[in-house]
Amino acid sequence: MRGRGLSVCALCLVGLLVMAGSSGATTTGKKQRVMIEMKERKGWGTWELTTLTSGPITFDGGKYTWKMHSRTKGVIDGQGYERYAADVTYVGKTGTWVARETGRIVSASIGKSVVTGEWKILRGTDAYARVKGSGRLAAALGIVSPDPWRYEGFMVSP
Repeated sequence: MRGRGLSVCALCLVGLLVMAGSSGATTTGKKQRVMIEMKERKGWGTWELTTLTSGPITFDGGKYTWKMHSRTKGVIDGQGYERYAADVTYVGKTGTWVARETGRIVSASIGKSVVTGEWKILRGTDAYARVKGSGRLAAALGIVSPDPWRYEGFMVSP
């Protein structure tokens, strides 16, 4: 009987330690919904980050550049498309962040295209150090100049 009592006490102690470890000992970040609007020119662009929910990340903006990693063409249901992957570097007033962008470009008319895809933060500095984030993207190319792009999604700061 004595051995069983020790086992029950040990089990209770383990349970208390587990509860203490998960009840605030680790910090989870604040998840904020964000929108990044961009105006793209040949080789560079400007951007503005607007937060759609409250939290530590605030309005920012600046210039961006990108490096294309891959570009492939294909056809789905008779419609041609171009798939791409690029790393985009955003230099703002409060820090710099790099996102991996993957998307699909389809023709909407002669000289006009629509882009949809995803983005994910790879790394950041200053206010964006250790920030994680991802979401969806859309763009309309060749309709107005500069070309408008938009990210919407979430950023999580530590």
